[in-house]
Amino acid sequence: MDYRGTFEDDILDQAKLALPNWSIIYGGIGNDSITINIGGAVGEVGNDTIIGTSPLAFAVYWSSPNGVTVDLVKNIALDGYGTVDKLININNVTGSNYSDTLIGNTLNNSFAAGYGNDLIIGGGGYDVVTYSGIKSTDAEITCDASSDTFKVRKISLDDSIDTLIGIGGITFAGPGSDEITITKDNFGNFRKTITNGSAHSGLIFYGPNATGAKVGDYTVLNNDWGAYDLEINKDYTQSIAYSTSNLQSNVVFSWSYPEYGSKYGVWAYPEILWGAENGWGNLNHSHKVSELVNWSVGYDVTISGNTPRFSVMMEIFVTDRPWGTSNVANITEVAVEVHTQWRDPNTPFTYYSDDYISAATQRIYPNANLGTTTQPGYSVAIQTLEDSLSGTISFSEILASLVEKGIVNGENYISGVSMGSEVGVGIGTLQINRFAIMQTTTGDDTVSIDVGDDALDGGAGLDTAVYNTRYAAHNLAPVTGGFSISGPEGTDTISGFERLQFSDKKIAMDLAPSEHAGQALEFIGVLAPSLVHSPSIVGVILGLIDGGTSLQGVFQLAIDIGLVNDIAASSSDAAVAQMAFRNVIGAEADAGMTDLLVSFMDGRNAHFSHADFLTVIAGMEINQVHIDLIGLQQTGVEFI
Repeated sequence: MDYRGTFEDDILDQAKLALPNWSIIYGGIGNDSITINIGGAVGEVGNDTIIGTSPLAFAVYWSSPNGVTVDLVKNIALDGYGTVDKLININNVTGSNYSDTLIGNTLNNSFAAGYGNDLIIGGGGYDVVTYSGIKSTDAEITCDASSDTFKVRKISLDDSIDTLIGIGGITFAGPGSDEITITKDNFGNFRKTITNGSAHSGLIFYGPNATGAKVGDYTVLNNDWGAYDLEINKDYTQSIAYSTSNLQSNVVFSWSYPEYGSKYGVWAYPEILWGAENGWGNLNHSHKVSELVNWSVGYDVTISGNTPRFSVMMEIFVTDRPWGTSNVANITEVAVEVHTQWRDPNTPFTYYSDDYISAATQRIYPNANLGTTTQPGYSVAIQTLEDSLSGTISFSEILASLVEKGIVNGENYISGVSMGSEVGVGIGTLQINRFAIMQTTTGDDTVSIDVGDDALDGGAGLDTAVYNTRYAAHNLAPVTGGFSISGPEGTDTISGFERLQFSDKKIAMDLAPSEHAGQALEFIGVLAPSLVHSPSIVGVILGLIDGGTSLQGVFQLAIDIGLVNDIAASSSDAAVAQMAFRNVIGAEADAGMTDLLVSFMDGRNAHFSHADFLTVIAGMEINQVHIDLIGLQQTGVEFI
């Protein structure tokens, strides 16, 4: 609904005028004040004030006789009439039919572009530029990743060229469009439409041909590659079935594709993505290759039907910038093929099967429309030594080989992993029974243990293995360098994991005298040995040490809050010495022993503070024996 003001200075308010959502209010001539909730405000002639009361309020300049300059940082607009508008709480702008300059702020901004050579500069949020009434195929789009700049040539409008800097996405919407959105992800290269080109890209088009869902770190997606090859009005039903609670198992893709025309038929890549999300944004799981201690995937798939052109593969994506930045320059795409029924002879990959990787092909990734600008990248394809529909693939070994060959740098970043099928023709299904990413790094890791027999090394850092079943359902047994854990998930061998988390209990395994849980028990042994098996007390002390407090610092805290005084019944050197002896030895110190211990605090033998003295006692073997630290190292200790 349109509403028009007068030639006077009007005060117009969408809510007070009871105008429906998506109304357009025109100010007319005069210095108007327009308040808009959900809809657009067209100030027209005059020094107008446009006020937004929701994130869906637009300042609209489509009637301006000249190009406009809108700055959402300064909250002003040169409106094309020679007057200046003041913008309050406006984050969305529709430009004129001339060459405009539109500048975003720190929030999420939406810009509607049209005719003219527009310059649109995004701010600190996720900014989108919309083109109404034209198809993505009617525009020539290029992208310079190094400067984070799109160029959009609007061939079907006036053949003008827009420059978009720092923009997160481009949308073609409305009647006459193809309802396609182009967005950046972490992969660093470019594909022109959702039905043409590489399945993985730096600019992802997602539209009506893609179906899928996202749960946690996993995204499931079913894509057509070659819908341009479909026979008109013929149904090629494609379905996807999955549980919304868990995308790591029992995902079923079905297809029915003919071989048609002069091409290879309709290609599809139904897949599960971990880390990188096709069309849904990014998750911050970035790690450097050099930080990965143990990185593998456990998989199990079932195939059926008649699909002669078919393969099952996983792909790893490695980039040279931290994942999530918009200017990734290089990408290495590593395809690990575990099963094949047919291979396209024109594939850009060269397959190797000895020692995982014998060589790699370097390929130039298109970085602009049809490759007019290029950036280097690698495509590496690997066939596993044995064709298998289930097993565990060690990405750590693969990446180590790539680093050795100079294809991947240890300072490169992991951006994501996918698993799926390349389908060329036929009728069939792929059921992914298991797709479990297991990743540990040199930092702190939390790894969910899935069904299957796994071997994991946590490496450096404070690492936690998470089991989604009860503690009593598992059997823990020490093995060389770690533990064997048998339970409903399978039998796992883990090393370098400091904590185990079950559905009902948490167990600390880092019980060496120099490790966090070991020090927590040493502390308790000196002050309150009867509480060594109290999960809540262990949890409190362990939390302090995990948080960076030293053992000496925890003792000093106990002194500062009066805990040591309460237990020793005095703050004197003698009382502290007698308390420590009593708790560690289990007997009272006589006068001679008390005097000897005090001499380490009064300067005769040493000048220990009380905290220093208690720390030394805690680290003594006699304290470790009396709390049975060696025995607990075989079972772990419960904490809350």
